[in-house]
Amino acid sequence: MTASREDISHVGMLLFLDMIDAATTVSESCGGGGSAPSSSWGKDDDEDERERARRCLQMAHAMCKPPQKRRSFHR
Repeated sequence: MTASREDISHVGMLLFLDMIDAATTVSESCGGGGSAPSSSWGKDDDEDERERARRCLQMAHAMCKPPQKRRSFHR
């Protein structure tokens, strides 16, 4: 299952509104890894709204990706 554009946009909007727990839940429900942003997440003092929105969408895209399967090397 892969996240749709609507799912990514929804997660991005939640991040923009500082609703980190909700964004994590939505990203997990659409098949993403759901890894929450670091505790330092939030608006930077010198960041304008457009730049923040772009950064939120980038993080949403990363959060909605399916978790990577770890490869094990068996002999």
